[in-house]
Amino acid sequence: MIKAVFFDAGETLIHRNPSLVKIVKRLLEKGGHKVDLDALTSAIGSSAVEMKAITEEGVMPDSVKWDHYMRAVFRSLKIQDENTVEKIKSALKEGTSFRAYPEVHGVLRQLRSRKVILGVISNASRSLEKILERAGLKGAFDHVLVSEIEGVEKPHKKIFDRALKKTGVKKDEFMFIGDNYIADVEGARKAGVNAVWLSRPTVNAQFSFAHAADKNVRKVGNLREFITYMKKEKML
Repeated sequence: MIKAVFFDAGETLIHRNPSLVKIVKRLLEKGGHKVDLDALTSAIGSSAVEMKAITEEGVMPDSVKWDHYMRAVFRSLKIQDENTVEKIKSALKEGTSFRAYPEVHGVLRQLRSRKVILGVISNASRSLEKILERAGLKGAFDHVLVSEIEGVEKPHKKIFDRALKKTGVKKDEFMFIGDNYIADVEGARKAGVNAVWLSRPTVNAQFSFAHAADKNVRKVGNLREFITYMKKEKML
């Protein structure tokens, strides 16, 4: 039986609304840069794919990673404007556009009713706890591990090991779910814990790294399906 369920944050529990593309387009235009929506969408997607190696290494702090990523997007668009780069990075770090997915509260209530320990492991800035609070998730979790506070990034097993230690459960009693195949699924597997890949049909899936996914990976399309899967497998 599963006694602890930990979630990734972005694109698992919460999502940007409006989307990342629309946010960046609005801020670019505010900075005086007209940009074609298709060109921006392509730049954001291709730059995310280029981050694969950095994601696999799991050593670059989240804020530095976002700086690297946004500069890659700007290079792709041939935009040179340090002031606008900094404003966009700051806005994305604050995360005021994040909202909880519709099913999140119900799923957490179901797990809580079964006395499951709930947690978050996220490659994120120190702003995450405030972001979760704005999304209506304050106090929803027993443990929240944020990479910039922990000093280690997924997929490094160390951050999963810390979560295990906090819960006091055995590895086969621990479950992790996230949308980033490399950081979340491969990271959990390296730590020897159960993992499910959340492959949502979403416009914000730039960092899902679906192209790297194992064909046999346990996959769900939303968190309701995740609960159904665990019940079917008699994990709850």
